[in-house]
Amino acid sequence: MRITTKRGDHGFTSLGEASLPKYDPRIEVLGEMDSLSSQIGYFLSLYAEAGIQDIQHALYRAGACVAGGADFGLSWLAALNKKIEELEDQTPDLTSFILPGGTPAAAWIHILRTTTRQCERRLSVLENPKELKAWCNRLSDYFFLLALSVNRAAGKEESSADYSSSMR
Repeated sequence: MRITTKRGDHGFTSLGEASLPKYDPRIEVLGEMDSLSSQIGYFLSLYAEAGIQDIQHALYRAGACVAGGADFGLSWLAALNKKIEELEDQTPDLTSFILPGGTPAAAWIHILRTTTRQCERRLSVLENPKELKAWCNRLSDYFFLLALSVNRAAGKEESSADYSSSMR
C-alpha cells in the first residue's frame, strides 16, 4: 500500500469506496479521533503505566464505525462504564468546578478530556449508533475522573474555580 497517493491534493480523501471532501463531517470526526489517539500515544510515552492503551483500540473501532465498516458494540461501553464506576467509588463528592491542572500527568489527561469533547461534538451531527455516542460522552467523564485520581495519588490538591477573583 502506498502512503502518498496525491488524491488529497485537491481537497478530497477516500473513505472506503467513496471520495469525500476533507470537510465532510465523517472526515472531521475521524480527524478528531486520530488526534485523540495521537495524544493518548504521547501521554503513554511519558506515563506507560497509565493503562489506557485499550482506549486507542476502541478509538480505531469507533473510526471503523464512523467510516461505515463496523458496528461499535456494547462491550466497549460496558468496559468503560466499569472503569468509571471504579474511579467514582474512589472520588470524593465535588462541591465546585475544578480547574484543569495539578500534576503533569493529570494536566495532560485534561487535554485528553477536552479533545474527547471535540470528538463528541463532531460525532453528534452524524447518524451513528447511540452506543458510540454514549461511549464518547462517557470517555470524557472517564478522563476527568482519571485526572482527579492521578492528582489524588500524587497528593496534589485540586484547585477550585474562583468566580470572585478579579484580574490585577
